[in-house]
Amino acid sequence: MGARGWLFAALLLCGQVMAADTPVSVEALIAEQFAQLDGRIVDRAGLLDAASTATLKHMLDSHEQQTGEQIVVVTLDSLHGNTLEDFGYQLGRHWGVGEKGKNSGALLIVVPKAHQVRIEVGYGLEDRLTDAQSSVIINQVIIPPFKQNRFAQGITAGVNAMVQVLGGKPVHGKVSHKNWVGWIFGLAALFVLVIGFVVIKYGRRTTPSDDDDDAPRPGDSDKRSDSAGGGGSFGGAGATGNW
Repeated sequence: MGARGWLFAALLLCGQVMAADTPVSVEALIAEQFAQLDGRIVDRAGLLDAASTATLKHMLDSHEQQTGEQIVVVTLDSLHGNTLEDFGYQLGRHWGVGEKGKNSGALLIVVPKAHQVRIEVGYGLEDRLTDAQSSVIINQVIIPPFKQNRFAQGITAGVNAMVQVLGGKPVHGKVSHKNWVGWIFGLAALFVLVIGFVVIKYGRRTTPSDDDDDAPRPGDSDKRSDSAGGGGSFGGAGATGNW
């Protein structure tokens, strides 16, 4: 191949790389790759073998038939510059996952090249599949197998845990010995501070001037935060993890 041929090949390769890295909006990404929901398992990244797919399909179909709740597994190669949280929220709404009027849907989304996984939870399931429970499932059930590139095992275990939680059996987080030691020292320090405060405040004679200092000042009772907002249906509930 001549110099011109090598130059053309290099330019072509650079063009392909740049095209692959070009940012794409969530709407465009969904329209291109996820326009229609054609099943409860959408494995665009090719992480699942036939046996795992069959196991997952049986698990998801059985849960949906018994409860009407829909769980969808999604894998993809790239988010094209978007956040996983934004993608999950919009994909869930685009597909209308969950029973109409009940918002009883959830997604398990895996992006292996970005080392990210998310559980996106519909409004109607937030009371059981909470952010905390989603985080425990991700960090203690899904990610350990993922770290060993056992994606099918992690996804299957994750879906099983989601079904378990939705069935009323929470997944309890594991607390390491180091965490317990930290809690013990923290509580001991708090106890010492409380005792010290009591001694300083009540261990001296109270004078009229002290009473005046401790009296509530005008406006103190009104100092509270009213800035907390509300939520939405498929509006971002869930959790994201990295490995």
